[in-house]
Amino acid sequence: MTSFFAICLAAAQAGSLGDLAAPPPLPNRPEPAIRCACPQDAPEEKIVFTGIVVDAELRVDASGRAVQPRQATVFRLIRADDPALKTPVKVWHPIESERCGLSFDYGRQYTLAARRTEKGALETDQCLLRAAPADE
Repeated sequence: MTSFFAICLAAAQAGSLGDLAAPPPLPNRPEPAIRCACPQDAPEEKIVFTGIVVDAELRVDASGRAVQPRQATVFRLIRADDPALKTPVKVWHPIESERCGLSFDYGRQYTLAARRTEKGALETDQCLLRAAPADE
């Protein structure tokens, strides 16, 4: 009878411990599940900043059973090109990939481009994210 240790050793030597191997380094940008169609309009004025995800705000629909397709992610500001931007920074974004949505991981650092809405809130999506410079 082969021992559990012998099986693990053989699997390790064969390189089949993919789940136990160190994960690859994560990029500082969320990865979209599918590529959305970005508008070809003139570029908007963008606010570029770097921050760490510390919280999120989800809202439910009228039924109270489903999350709305738009949520806010809250960042602790590290640096920004707009001196008026202060921490915490709440950024609204779609969450569905086909609507150019994004998702962010808690505790991760991201560099984002966002725009101000008519009401002054910040919002972003995959299209704006592509306009953000890479982290230094």
